[in-house]
Amino acid sequence: MNEMRRYSPVSFEKQPVQTELRGLWRVALKYPQEGEGPHLIDLSHKPKWDVQSSALDTIQPFGVEIPKSPGRCKLMHGRMVCRMNATQARIIITGQEKNEQPNTSEFTDITEGHLLLALTGPNLFSITEKLTSLDLQNPEKPTPYLFQGPFAHVPCQVVVVKNKTDNCLLLLSCSRGYARDMVDAVFAAGKEADLRPAGEAAFIL
Repeated sequence: MNEMRRYSPVSFEKQPVQTELRGLWRVALKYPQEGEGPHLIDLSHKPKWDVQSSALDTIQPFGVEIPKSPGRCKLMHGRMVCRMNATQARIIITGQEKNEQPNTSEFTDITEGHLLLALTGPNLFSITEKLTSLDLQNPEKPTPYLFQGPFAHVPCQVVVVKNKTDNCLLLLSCSRGYARDMVDAVFAAGKEADLRPAGEAAFIL
């Protein structure tokens, strides 16, 4: 009998040169000729949860307090918690995956249903301005910060983790059904900047 496997909705033209089996996921660690960036990294295997509650301010997922204001994010101990609105938050495990599983009705595991991409490297905003009208480089917003809106014409959540010209990091999440269109659009926009695929080993917070 074949063992169950989880498969990322994301695929790049190049094949990884180093992978690792992690739980049910085959994780790409390194791609050929990654260079110095900018890079597009598939992190769809990272655990993700949606949290919904009318008493959202009383919940501390994995010991991290949910920010009070929509759009604000908090990163602690490899866990990113983003406030989406008055009753909803999003959790992404950005560090080493844990076996922790919330066991209350407020949490919904969306790992399988949503892709997660990281854009990292210098001058990313010259790429993203071709894909969205969201003001991702707004200097008045303290990082990390969540934007919700169209990205490459796809309903998307975008977390700006780092916004320095020479050191940018964005996390992009949307429904897995948009994976091919999203990846194609990002690579097309990043062609002039020599955007390349990279493995998880290039993802550094």
